Amino acid sequence: MGFEVEYDDANDLCTLRVVGRYGGLDDTRAAQRIVASAHAERGFWRVLIDMTQADVSVNTLDIFEAGNPQGEMAAHLRKLKSAFLYREITENLRFLETVATNRGFRVRVFDQHDKALEWLREG
Repeated sequence: MGFEVEYDDANDLCTLRVVGRYGGLDDTRAAQRIVASAHAERGFWRVLIDMTQADVSVNTLDIFEAGNPQGEMAAHLRKLKSAFLYREITENLRFLETVATNRGFRVRVFDQHDKALEWLREG
């Protein structure tokens, strides 16, 4: 599993591409640290997390924990507007979206790149 980060200053957009096998809370926390850092160090508040090249395997508990970060990490992530892009949206991904939004995070899951960007540009 690996991460590729792209910064688009003109559009105030940080794109995090996840490539390879992705699973478990450790991978999620690593991705959260990257996007929180993009906000803290570079001022980005729009984030596209592109999971279309990832082989995602997570259980329900990890999904719940992913949508429920704590402490300083949560404070950074609440400042962001994050679109998650997947090849296909499953019930588990809708669960992630629900858990995160119920905790005050601006998060949506998408299966179309243009729709994700459109939502990120709103507001």
